[in-house]
Amino acid sequence: MNSLNIAKALFHDALKLRGEVYRHLGDFNNAVRDSAHLCRLTRSSGDAAGYIDARLAIANLYNLMGLKTRAAAYAKRAIPYAKRSDLKLSLALAYAVLGSSLRNLENRRKDALQYYLKALDIYKGTSEADSLCVMHCNAAILYKELNEDGKCMEHLNETLKIAVRNRLLVHIANVKNELGTFYARNGQHGPAERAYKESLKIKTSVGDNNGLAMSLNNLGQLYIRTGENIKSLRCLKKAYETVLPTGNLFGLYVCARNLGNAYGRAGKSGKAVCFLKIALRNAVAVDYSPGIALCKEEIAALKR
Repeated sequence: MNSLNIAKALFHDALKLRGEVYRHLGDFNNAVRDSAHLCRLTRSSGDAAGYIDARLAIANLYNLMGLKTRAAAYAKRAIPYAKRSDLKLSLALAYAVLGSSLRNLENRRKDALQYYLKALDIYKGTSEADSLCVMHCNAAILYKELNEDGKCMEHLNETLKIAVRNRLLVHIANVKNELGTFYARNGQHGPAERAYKESLKIKTSVGDNNGLAMSLNNLGQLYIRTGENIKSLRCLKKAYETVLPTGNLFGLYVCARNLGNAYGRAGKSGKAVCFLKIALRNAVAVDYSPGIALCKEEIAALKR
């Protein structure tokens, strides 16, 4: 490699690293800017793997920002490049990111599931334990949302088996969280509470703030079902405070809306309206039409 190519490679690495730092700091707009610059550079140099990685980095950032339609567009355009270049792991990742982009869009869950299963088929032929866990867990979540409990549990058990064998704490925590949701939906409140608390303990230890916020939110929702409103309000408030600095707009919508409704149940209509308006702003920001409609209805009901 000549000195010019070495300089280019170092510049690409520096640009990628700076984007990752911006992402870690929650500065998603600057992270997108650096990834877009890297996207242009790698495409012009014919670096297919680098180009695909840069496109998927942008898609992931838009997912974190809640801009799911934009994320899906970036992920989808990476697929033909991965196929033409015979980059199987890049193709699997593109399918996975596209699935994650589509899963919260209206009427796109079945499409998202199919992309997750395509990614899973590729990862099964590799030693990518982390990616296998992610795909099995994502498939389980969608099967749960599609009311296919048997397939949901099948994928959760497979995730847990791989995660325990490879000591992947984050994935063990994710499975515990999803098991909590599964138990709660089936009225098994004791097992649900234990599963959520096990998830919280692990997520706290590894510093997974997005995951921690969602587990706190789920535990708060469980306490609503069991009539423990003080515990519920405490969990939901902490969930909102935890997700706030992450910049996760969809997470902010979920946590702010649930906290607003909790204040409404507690008779604190002023605080309820305040948090529901925050939820509405974030639902608008991510173009989540069901959330927009729900927030507007709930705010109107409180003002009557």
